[in-house]
Amino acid sequence: MPMSAFRPFWVVRWLLDPAVLASTVVAALLLAFADIVTDAGTSALLRWLLRVPLAFIATEYALLLMRQAANGQRSPAPIELHNLRFIHGSGVILLAVLWLIGRPQWGWSLVALVLVPAVLAEYAMEQPLAQVLNPVNWVRTYSNLGACSLTLLLSTALLVLAIRSIVDFHYPLFVSYWLLLNVPAAWLLILGRCVYERRLELEFHPRHDPERTAERQRVTDRAQRSRFLDELYASVRANDTVRIRGLLEEHFSVLDPAARQHDAELVQERLHTWGDGAGTVYVRACLEQQLTPAGKRSA
Repeated sequence: MPMSAFRPFWVVRWLLDPAVLASTVVAALLLAFADIVTDAGTSALLRWLLRVPLAFIATEYALLLMRQAANGQRSPAPIELHNLRFIHGSGVILLAVLWLIGRPQWGWSLVALVLVPAVLAEYAMEQPLAQVLNPVNWVRTYSNLGACSLTLLLSTALLVLAIRSIVDFHYPLFVSYWLLLNVPAAWLLILGRCVYERRLELEFHPRHDPERTAERQRVTDRAQRSRFLDELYASVRANDTVRIRGLLEEHFSVLDPAARQHDAELVQERLHTWGDGAGTVYVRACLEQQLTPAGKRSA
């Protein structure tokens, strides 16, 4: 079981991020206000006019945080309000699940315990809603999650117990709503991190995938090296010593020692096919200077 997915410290750090904390505090205050004004004799319609939009927005916000964790982000990125949809299929599903968990019948909680992690793991990978609701994909997701499935089942069981305790015990209104906002968000963050940890097995390509980042860097390096060699060859053919020196200094100045040695050997191999003109002789001399340590050159 990957401990980085279940380690609580990063989850707390995300939830205490200033933007996330401010959002949950404001939402909890508004929800508590809706209860207070209703208890004071105001129409129950006002209560639901406040509750329903806040519930959908808070749910969508938590799902976006989950997707950020699934995409490998190490801290929550700012979320623009226009990205929060009032009603969304996955948000409706999650709200229905949380409502069922709070019901007295434990059978619904067991259903949520088994099915919901696979459903939301599909959503975290940004699959279409039809695939999110496909039972075949749930089985495949559980099998590919491997040991992470235990993490999800354990965290979902803790979610069920936490929500039931919040519902059963009479905390102050603000505290109850703040906990009801943060406990599911923490669970979704753990779920998102599990998806990220098993991205290769799930064939998921997150935006912050280190494998993809390394491959993109390799492609960029190859393109830059090819462009450098083309420009160097044109300068050698023209016997443009000023341009040759400038290209070599610019290219080798940003390389680490291993890459510098690799590219120097590559240039030397190309020189064998570029003839023995003045330009190639000058390149060899410049390469010798580039590969000689500064202390030895000054000596």
